[in-house]
Amino acid sequence: MVTRATLPVDEKKKVKPSSQRPVLQGHANPSREQRARQGDPRFSDVPEALRHLHLLLRSHRLYDAAHPSVLDSLDAAYDSLKRSAADLGGLDLRAERGGIVVPRINEGHLIDPRGEFQALANDLQRVGIQTLYFAAKFHVGELDTLAQLIKATLLRSEEQQIAGGIAPGRPNSGSIAWKAFRSIR
Repeated sequence: MVTRATLPVDEKKKVKPSSQRPVLQGHANPSREQRARQGDPRFSDVPEALRHLHLLLRSHRLYDAAHPSVLDSLDAAYDSLKRSAADLGGLDLRAERGGIVVPRINEGHLIDPRGEFQALANDLQRVGIQTLYFAAKFHVGELDTLAQLIKATLLRSEEQQIAGGIAPGRPNSGSIAWKAFRSIR
């Protein structure tokens, strides 16, 4: 036989544990507008949508276009991006050096504990994309075409770097970054 002990609960003294209190991430002292945006459920779907986009780009590089993993990630990315773009009336993002910025949420980088948004920003910058906008309504074919173009551009730039004797990920000798590096040395 099992008996359980119970304690009476006084409603006046009921305090929410610190683990259940809402935590605002980002700036140390977020403004009232930023706190309202972070609590808005429309904005909570954006990081998930960007993770799905990053997964789509990675799976396109790893597998053939007709592979089931690519098709699954395309469906997931399309559904989440379409939902976020429809909720916000269009989703725009900027790829910056430190990560991804979504101006409608915050002017700072999105919180990125696993480094996924940093990797996505690096991939977008390597192909020359600094700003990406998803309209409130777009077609899955457009997303697939974007992923294929990014894959082709990344592969072409890596092939050129290897043919030129430059390690992938390092700027080529004709780029402004390489000239700036050489002038610093």
